[in-house]
Order: sequence, then structure tokens, then C-alpha cells
Amino acid sequence: MATAHPVSASRHVRLTLCSGDVDHYSLTLERGDQLGVNVEAEVFAEPVFASSLQDERGRVLATGRFRLSHVAAERGVYTVRIASRDTVPRAYDVGFFLSRGTPCDDDGHEPNDTVETATVVPEGLSLDGMLCPGDADHMRFSVPPSRGVRVSLSGYAADRGLLRLCVLNGGTGWGCSLATTGAKVELPASMVQGQSLTARVTGDDARTTNGYTLQVEWLP
Repeated sequence: MATAHPVSASRHVRLTLCSGDVDHYSLTLERGDQLGVNVEAEVFAEPVFASSLQDERGRVLATGRFRLSHVAAERGVYTVRIASRDTVPRAYDVGFFLSRGTPCDDDGHEPNDTVETATVVPEGLSLDGMLCPGDADHMRFSVPPSRGVRVSLSGYAADRGLLRLCVLNGGTGWGCSLATTGAKVELPASMVQGQSLTARVTGDDARTTNGYTLQVEWLP
């Protein structure tokens, strides 16, 4: 990333990815800029290509193979990474396209991207959040003695991207939601009573943008 080639809205041709090679391109985006990246290569090579977009903090905001798109929520320098896992050189062209879009604004609980920076769940045991592309939200709560816990998500639109909920003890996962049960995790008192736990909300992929309500309930 430190040696990324600076670009603007443009097209670059006759490029090559050697075995084990990674190409980086950097460009400055304003808030609301929608970046589209189109990689053109031999059609049968698509499975070996991997493209991604990162912000200045190193967060992966979008991923794809020959295509990716993202709307910037803040002004900054963004880096496009293009790689091939093939053992032979791969020729490609790449185009960078700019238009205007609607950005995803982080909620007021940021930064809570790690267990260490987790937001404390308020006394009402309910919290409204917003998950933006490349984001992971962490919320901390303490379970009373002799009680289990049910943690759930509601108020999100599944057609905007599915959300995944996990409950952690430190950095260890104690339970995650399943597609068959919705965004809900239940843990018995024998496992969690008196413990300080962290709920983590992520998207099914790096492009997920969705609001949600986190609810914590005590179980007998």
C-alpha cells in the first residue's frame, strides 16, 4: 500500500500480474463519491483474481473479482488491491470510474470495531446501530449471577444484506447466529452467569449496509 500507484478516473491497459504479485492503486475520494473498479482479463481467469478496496485505516470496504463498487463516507485516500493466485502471469486492464452515490454514515457508537473498544450496552439493554461496509460493531454487557442471556438483532432489512451476530468472552466465540434461526444467540446460566460478554455484529460480506437494534434479555 505504501507504494501504491496514484490514479484518478481513468483506464489502464496492458498490465501484468506475475505469480504471487499484488498491484496497488491509490486515489482520493470525496464524501459521496462512488468508485467503480472494472478489471478486464481473460474470462476464464476470473476465479483466480481478487480485488479489494481499503481505507486509510486498513479497513476492507469492498471486495470482488473483476468488479467492485463503494460509496465513500468520508474524504480520504483509498487503495485498490488487485491480486492473482495463479502460478502463471496474468494480463489485465483496469478501469476506475467515479459517480455520485449515497454514503453510509457510522452510528454514534464508533469507534467500536474491536473487543477492546466495545460500546457498553445501556441499562435498557437495547441499542440502535448502523453497520457500514467493512465494519464490525462490538457491544459489551455483564450477565447477572444465576442468569442466562438471549442476544438478538431486529429492525434490519434482509434485502440490504444479512447480519451475523456472535457472543464473545474476551476474544473467544461462545455462540453465533445461524441462518436457520435468525440473528439470535441464547446461552444458559451455567455457561455465562456473572460473565462480562461482548456481542459482535458483522455483515455477510464486506459490502453489507444495514441498520439494526441489538436487544439483550436475561434468561432464568
